[in-house]
Formats: sequence, C-alpha cells, structure tokens
Amino acid sequence: MNATEETKKSEHIVIDNPPIFDGAATATGGNPPTLSDASGDTGGERPREHRHSWVAILVTILGVLVLIGVLVFGAVTEFWRGTTKSFTADYEAAAAEQLVIDLDYGDLEIEFSEGATDATLNVSGHWRDGTSPVEMSNAEDGTLVIETVGEWNWNSRGQEIIGTLTLPADLQNSIALNADVGVGRLVVNGELGAVEADVDVGELVLNERFDTGTFHSSVGSVSLMSGGGQAHMSTNTGRINARGEFDILTMEVDIGQLEADVTVHERAEFIVETGDGQVMLNDPMPAETIIDTNIGSVDASFADVPMQFEASRDVAADAEDAGYTTNAGADAPKVSIHSNIGDVEFRPPNR
Repeated sequence: MNATEETKKSEHIVIDNPPIFDGAATATGGNPPTLSDASGDTGGERPREHRHSWVAILVTILGVLVLIGVLVFGAVTEFWRGTTKSFTADYEAAAAEQLVIDLDYGDLEIEFSEGATDATLNVSGHWRDGTSPVEMSNAEDGTLVIETVGEWNWNSRGQEIIGTLTLPADLQNSIALNADVGVGRLVVNGELGAVEADVDVGELVLNERFDTGTFHSSVGSVSLMSGGGQAHMSTNTGRINARGEFDILTMEVDIGQLEADVTVHERAEFIVETGDGQVMLNDPMPAETIIDTNIGSVDASFADVPMQFEASRDVAADAEDAGYTTNAGADAPKVSIHSNIGDVEFRPPNR
C-alpha cells in the first residue's frame, strides 16, 4: 500500500458540531461524514440547566412571611372578639309627646302598650366591655331622648344592639318623632303625629299611619307601609317605598329607586332623575298626578278611569295603547307626564 492509499483511508473526519460537508474532500474521493458518526463521537448529552439555590430560598422566605401574617391577623381578630361581652339594660323615663332618636347603629323597635304609663326601654346585645352603649333620658323641656353613646368598633365582629321602646297607648296619633338612623334599623309599630327622619345607610320602617312626615335616605331605605296624611320622601342612591292611603304624596329619587302602591286623594308627584321607579295608583285616582323623569325610567299603572292627560303626543299614544282613556273632560283626574330623555312605560290599568 502506497502513501496515497494511506491518506485516503485516514480522511474519515470526526467533528463535534453538526456536520458540514466540504466539497474539497468529496472531490478527492473521501466519504463525507454522517450525522450518526458525528453524534456517536460526542460522548453523551449536553449538561442540564439547574435552578439557582437562591430562588428556592426566596420562595421559602415568602411562604414564612405569609404564614406569619395569617397568624397575626387571626390573633388580632380573636382578641377583639374576646373583648365583646353580652349585656342587658333597662331604662325608664317620663313619657312625652316629643321623641328624639339618634340611632347611629343597632336595631330599635317602638311599640305602644295599654298598660304603660312611662317610657321603658329594654336593650340587649354584645359590646366590647359588656356595658350598654344606649341611653334614654328626658331633656330640660321634657322631650324623650334615646341615643347611642358608645363608639362603634369596626374591628369587632361580635357587636350587636337590639332594643324595644314601649310607650303609653294614649300617645298614639299625637307623639312627634324626630329620628336619625345611621347603620341601624328603626321600626315603629303604632300611629304617629308629625315625623321627621333622616337615614344614612340604615333602614326606617313605619308600619302604621302618621299625620305628616318628611323622610330622606342617603343610601339606606325608608318604607311607609300603611299610608299617612301628607308625606315627602326623597333619596340619593337608596330606596323609598310607599304603601297604603295618603292625602298628598311626593317621592323624589336621584339615582336610587322608588316603589309606590298607593291610593292618593289630592296630589301625587313622582320625580325620577337618573334612577328608576314603579308607580301604581289605585282607585280613586288623585285629583292631580305628576310624573317627571330626566334620564331615568318609570313603570306606571293607573286606575281604570277616564283621565285628562298632559303629555307629549307619543306618551299619550303609549298610554292609549295600554288601555287608558286620556281625553276625558275637565272634571276628570289630571295626569301630567314630563320626560326629557328618560322612559315612561305604561302597564295595563288596575282593575
């Protein structure tokens, strides 16, 4: 074998990288290297990437911090719960025809009793130090005053106040009520004289009639369940609800809700700015009815009696399509409907 043949036999080249075929080697008669040859001479797989140890350490630290936070929160919650204790308290004061209630929180119910001669208040619940946060007394002019004096602790979940005020039955129809309700609930079971009430986020419910009343709620609710003489109700973002028989009724809503299922004798007015209302006027219809909406919506249904409508042609046509007579004489109940870009939808007559 000569030197040329030895050179040809040794031209089998091994490389680490993917094979690149050299045209010169092919030209000299050598075999080009194959993929199997190249991979076979690498001697093993490429080394794997490993996570750095600091990632595991960081995860462990975060887990420990979260666990500590949960334990601390639970301990603080249990501490506040542990300081809330049950209580009961009874109060007695001279009954009066003027009643002022300042109820920042808690639930209070007012009732009248034939056997009562004084005003009695029974309160129970849970409070931080086990004492009652409610007081009842007579002002210098004799006015009966009930107020909450303790500061509500929002960190405590166990606080609760439930009270019942019992008044002499002969005060019904004449006692005047001035009430401020915060986040609590005030329920009156008995007839009242004049009423002035302001509700923040709580609730006021009158289950019996009253002579005159002005009622306002911010985001809470006011419900008049048995009618009254003259009532003016308004709300910002809350809810006002009227039931029963009234002489005069006015209900105003900004972006809240109003509901009325009533019989009104003289004048009924419903003003809806951007909220919505449901109005049902029963027989006999008021002498005058006004529905005024800006960009809100009102669903209305009336008694099945002839009426004289004061409204746009389209609104009057919608009322006629729903089954109402809108062109009665001057002695018929008058209905005025004003709508900017809001919507008034008529339901079938109440029969």
